[in-house]
Amino acid sequence: MNKLGSTVQITFKINPETINKGISAAAITAVPGKITKTSNVEPNDWSTWRTFLNPVAKPNKKVLLTKAPGVTTVTKKISFEVLPLYSGIEGKTASAVEMSEFIEEMNEAIYGSDVARRKALFGNGDVFTITWSFSLLNLSSGQKSTPTVNISNGKFKNSKINFSFPNTQDPIRFAATANITDKFGYSNIEPLEFVFYNKEIQLADPPVDVILWMSPYLNYPTKPGFIWIIDHWEREMANEVYLSNFQTMRKGQFMGDDKILTPDEIKVLVQSY
Repeated sequence: MNKLGSTVQITFKINPETINKGISAAAITAVPGKITKTSNVEPNDWSTWRTFLNPVAKPNKKVLLTKAPGVTTVTKKISFEVLPLYSGIEGKTASAVEMSEFIEEMNEAIYGSDVARRKALFGNGDVFTITWSFSLLNLSSGQKSTPTVNISNGKFKNSKINFSFPNTQDPIRFAATANITDKFGYSNIEPLEFVFYNKEIQLADPPVDVILWMSPYLNYPTKPGFIWIIDHWEREMANEVYLSNFQTMRKGQFMGDDKILTPDEIKVLVQSY
């Protein structure tokens, strides 16, 4: 079998005719398998968030630092397995939505139970080669470092990650970036980055929790200012100010749709006007 994106020749036993079959171009992407977190609920941890957020919060957003939008949790350890798969290509981006039948069959051969089919396509040995790079960022101080991470074998060699966060009250962002190649020389087009935090806000009902958290800001008294309209300044109307506030609220609801708000997401909400 030639590389994906090229042409192979297929000869049928019944009919001696040989045809050329085009194979769709493909890329490699990946999804995280089961994510396991060792976390604790820390009701009083919002004070450490305020230390991080206060220097960057806009004056009209300081009111949001009074209380957390949900339950504050602290994660000590994180583990997950990366699961590579073939994907289609949309422009210069890998797309797991737009996939040809051939690519779907490749994925089915990798993750299905038909061992003979997998060997026929990929031979013996590992289908994918996975290499990693890691970074750690202290969101309060801005200090970057390279952490020590435990890499182990799962469904594929080097596909499992186990990491323990450093013991600190500061919010920490841990990024694991995978580079994946297959036996045919294909690899991921874009960096496959998986990001985790040692602190998170858990939301029970995102739309309601975000509205309750932002209610003091939504009612925040604002002074009318001026906005630039094409070639002149106009006084901004109060309803335009409240529309801006409403858009910020909708952004918060969208970010919290997975029932989690991260330090970076909270930072965006208290920074933007």
